[in-house]
Amino acid sequence: MFCTQCGKKNQDNAKFCAFCGYRLPAGNTEGGPPTPLDEAAEKPDELTDNQDTSAQEQRVFRRSPSNRTAASGQVPPSHAHYARPATTGAQLPPSRYVRSADTQDKRAQVAPGDEIPLRPPQSTPSRVRQLPYDEDDEDDEYDDDEGGFFSPLVIASLMVLVAALACGGWLFLTGSGRMWRASMGMNAPASAYWSLGDRFAAQSQTESAVRAYETALRLDENNFEGTLKLAKALELHGNAERSMRAYRKCISLNDKNPEPYRRLAQVLAREGREAERAQVLQEGVAKTGDSSLGDQVSSLAPPAPKINPAPGYYTEQVSVVLSSSMGSRIYYTLDGSKPDESSKVFQNYILLGDGEHTLRTVAYLAGIVGQEAAYAYNIDLPPPAAPVLNPSAGAYTARNGESITLTITADADAVILYTTDGTAPTADSPRYAGPITLPIGRHTVITGTVSPSGKTSELVRAEYTVKK
Repeated sequence: MFCTQCGKKNQDNAKFCAFCGYRLPAGNTEGGPPTPLDEAAEKPDELTDNQDTSAQEQRVFRRSPSNRTAASGQVPPSHAHYARPATTGAQLPPSRYVRSADTQDKRAQVAPGDEIPLRPPQSTPSRVRQLPYDEDDEDDEYDDDEGGFFSPLVIASLMVLVAALACGGWLFLTGSGRMWRASMGMNAPASAYWSLGDRFAAQSQTESAVRAYETALRLDENNFEGTLKLAKALELHGNAERSMRAYRKCISLNDKNPEPYRRLAQVLAREGREAERAQVLQEGVAKTGDSSLGDQVSSLAPPAPKINPAPGYYTEQVSVVLSSSMGSRIYYTLDGSKPDESSKVFQNYILLGDGEHTLRTVAYLAGIVGQEAAYAYNIDLPPPAAPVLNPSAGAYTARNGESITLTITADADAVILYTTDGTAPTADSPRYAGPITLPIGRHTVITGTVSPSGKTSELVRAEYTVKK
């Protein structure tokens, strides 16, 4: 009985091949080893009617270099027990290679106890007899005309994979790739947006630089250098308020660096906010000790306040107005003492009455003391007008037989003092507040007025006789 798998002869009625372990078909006890054509005849459903079985057999043996050697007329060394038919050009026998009878008999004789372990049965029998394994067969798998490991599709896939890895590495591992992601509005780290803002700033695209810096600041809000870049870009863009806020944020992040103080003072100077500028410079000097900031503080000392009217001699009250060109606060004194921040603060005007006055003034700008000035005024006011009595002096009959009424008039701002016993009025004398009642008898009325400056008028004397 011949094995349909390996073509070797086995004992009759054997169920499995003693050489390859293949299940043997029942009834195959005569003849040579079955050929592929015999197997195909037993399984007609696996082949079509017009299929060339010899071509099928040749296709199976194409890959083995040993078969190719045998086809050329040379018997391969590893397959020396095979013999090629002598006739050429004739139809091939059922089996292309036939094992010699001696070899078959020797291999069929197995001593008891030396049985070869059988292979597990295979599910589907092969239609083609397999030749012994040759290590060169494995290498020939890659020489198949139908394609192999280095097929164009595999190479194209590898090229696409390498390109994708290179692109991803450039986007995520290089600075230029991250900056490109930032310019496209993609998710990128703060450093990429800082770099993008620097590029826009170098190209004088201040608006784009501001947007990039603001995005970076949202991701890295405590970055001093980045905040300073944003403040400079806003200043160049003409947004003074936002640039000042950015400079103040820089100061809050690092109050030891003099640059934010200096630049903030420049913006405040352009906006005419000298008081805030002086305060920023003084704070910068206190925090950093920078000499350049100290020089700017000295230059910010306000000049002496301007005065109107000019000092001099006046015969009327004078309302003095002080002003400072830098918007500083003005302090003054009238008693000749040195003015400072504890003195009176000038608000609307200073009223100077009769007498000599020495006005000393000084301006302060955010704690920076300015130049002091002194002005002298001599005010010589005329005395007030004499009061007028009504009725005038004389003899009068009492009304209702009891008294008469006397009225006195004078300047509106003057104080009227009077007496009715003939003595000169003093500061302690009665002040006129309304009509005076003179009873029956003789009365000597003396009156005068005192101005707000303290000057007195001439005294008026009047004699009254009141009869029944």
